[in-house]
Amino acid sequence: MNDIIASYTVNGQLTSIKNRRRLVRNRRTGQALIIKSVDAMEYESMFLSKIPEELRVAYEGPVSLKMRVWYQSRRSDLSVEFLFDLLAKAGIILNDRQIRHVEAFGGLDKQLPRVHFTVSKYTEESEDGLSLHRLG
Repeated sequence: MNDIIASYTVNGQLTSIKNRRRLVRNRRTGQALIIKSVDAMEYESMFLSKIPEELRVAYEGPVSLKMRVWYQSRRSDLSVEFLFDLLAKAGIILNDRQIRHVEAFGGLDKQLPRVHFTVSKYTEESEDGLSLHRLG
């Protein structure tokens, strides 16, 4: 049985949305809005254009996400929350709230920054075969 929903590599530097938001004003109402940085919006557009149709399955159940992120320099923090949103926007999963397990690796590749992700069906079995029990 194959539990992998999607596994793919997208070239380009994954941006962080944590510390890179912008404050803008709504032209019509004048209300202040906080939006993504230009870099984040450009990365989002590029990322979404690279995801093949066959990965856009809109999986509805809980998932496990394993990712390996290679940055151009060591200045970047391993910040992967943006990838959660992108997986939902790409239609691989319906909502990033489905992510129940995460494993992340941050590496360095000056020539080819990229992110490789694998989305799998999540079960309540840990990787060593032990059952996870809820407390309470």
